[in-house]
Amino acid sequence: SDVCSSDLPGGKLRLIGAFYSGRFKDGTTGTALTIKHDQSHFLLPGLNNSLWLQGCTGYGALNTGFGGPGSLNGDLNAASGTRAWRLIDSLIWQHGRFGGQAMAEIEYDRKEQGGASSRGTSLGARVSYDLNQYVRLISEGALTSRVDSDGDLQRLNKLTIALGLGPRPGFMSRPELRVYCTRLEWNAAAAAARSSLAGRSGTTLLGLQLESWW
Repeated sequence: SDVCSSDLPGGKLRLIGAFYSGRFKDGTTGTALTIKHDQSHFLLPGLNNSLWLQGCTGYGALNTGFGGPGSLNGDLNAASGTRAWRLIDSLIWQHGRFGGQAMAEIEYDRKEQGGASSRGTSLGARVSYDLNQYVRLISEGALTSRVDSDGDLQRLNKLTIALGLGPRPGFMSRPELRVYCTRLEWNAAAAAARSSLAGRSGTTLLGLQLESWW
């Protein structure tokens, strides 16, 4: 539930918390908390910043939900000692034809009290340039790393080039139909941790994507 939401000078602070109780394999409770601050015109006019601090325990999830299948954060079979936190900062802007978003994240999670843990970081950005009222050029890049307490550093890099089609200009304009080409590359440690990546060090994807919300 949204337990607190208030306007601050130049920004807005929001607190969202959740508590779960049930009978599951290795635990009976879960908690989640999100603290989010949105700041308009951050440092420069038209530049907006969002900062999240999120934490969870048991079978609560970082997204304030629960029971994310196959996820360490939000596993219905999670022991009560499972816990995780992450810090995210996001910048978003639109200046004339040029718009975009940049995001940085650091995350830590632990499977159970005294058990294995992992930490990860991610840094990425997507930028767009309106060629005309309906078509924009989009580029996206991201660097992601993860290391388990008993493993080597895993790295995954991504680069995407796309054309976006929409009813109006602007980075956040939706719906948007994209034709894209994505290049993914990873190191040996990442391949060893995921059987689907074994024997390869990268791949190229071509596709069509439709994104909308309401």
